Amino acid sequence: MGSSPAPAFSLHPDRFFDADATVRGFARQIYDAVAGLPLVCPHGHVDPSLLAEDRAFPEPSALLITPDHYLFRMLFSQGVSLESLGVPTRDPSAAIELYRPIGSTPLFVAPYAGTGQATFNLIQDDAIIASYKRTIARVGVNAGVNLGARSDLRIGAYLGHSSTSIEVGNPGFPEAHGKETGGELVWRMDTQDSPVVPASGLLSDIRLVRIFRTPDITDAGQIFDFDTSLTQLSGAASRFWSLGPRNRVFAYGALGTSFDANPLPTYQFQLGSPFRLGAYGSGELRGAHYYVGTGGYLRRLGRLPDFMGGGVFAGAWLENGDAFDEWRHAGWRTNGGAGVIMDTIIGPVVLAGSWGFDGRWRTYLGVGRVFR
Repeated sequence: MGSSPAPAFSLHPDRFFDADATVRGFARQIYDAVAGLPLVCPHGHVDPSLLAEDRAFPEPSALLITPDHYLFRMLFSQGVSLESLGVPTRDPSAAIELYRPIGSTPLFVAPYAGTGQATFNLIQDDAIIASYKRTIARVGVNAGVNLGARSDLRIGAYLGHSSTSIEVGNPGFPEAHGKETGGELVWRMDTQDSPVVPASGLLSDIRLVRIFRTPDITDAGQIFDFDTSLTQLSGAASRFWSLGPRNRVFAYGALGTSFDANPLPTYQFQLGSPFRLGAYGSGELRGAHYYVGTGGYLRRLGRLPDFMGGGVFAGAWLENGDAFDEWRHAGWRTNGGAGVIMDTIIGPVVLAGSWGFDGRWRTYLGVGRVFR
């Protein structure tokens, strides 16, 4: 016994139109008028210059990820760094200080000026929801007293302008722009014999900062006026010991508090860098208070040629600490780290990696002082 053939399946010609008969009728009229016209697609995800200039792509992410803003934002929101997505981050800064002793006394004055940029991420539920860039210009003057050849105590005031703008994320997020004023009391001691990897000595910096005025907060063009004065106390110290001509043991510790204040993200303490819980991303750990304690071992492998720099060190360390908004929420996070530090003619060069016992990890390649 034969089976009857299945009825032919056909798509309704109005399947993409509105279910309302009146609206569907207008849609059908518009479609019939343009159905035979050439196809023109003004919306696209390909930059026309890529086709016109026919340039070679430097690496795969520049072709497959960076130009696609949907894919780019999805990866960035899940914690993939901008550098990994082919977007370089730069935080340049420049400053000058004019140190002037007062006669033959241990007193001095030190006016200064500087400008710089800093980027930081806003993180919620372990996902990056925005990236901000902060630009600062500041002038100030310090007066102080030398407590010896390696230590001083200074007090000063400054006036500046700060602008914090969103770079990646919802453009409706708040920003901060305007004047910034403050004062600080600082005690410093430096008995280390090298700014790169010392053989011995102590470096300590303790500062009490009072911010009298912070920039205005703006949201959708509206300025919010509220009291943002802030007092913070922080300190950091590193100590080195030599175990023979090639071996170094070091300890680094830092602590900061905003007392009872709840500072804005731009004034919170931040972790997430080599020797400061480096397995976390920049801005992933921030809060009104923080602490960090790191200890490790470095061994000198050799030295660069004289025209290129100095010593080359490799080693490993253990990083502990946390950043939080209330002391009762203080935790204990631990990262491991290892890397190479080279004293070069352009400054210390660091190639390092940090990993957490929860599976997170990050690598670093940077130029600049490490323990200062």
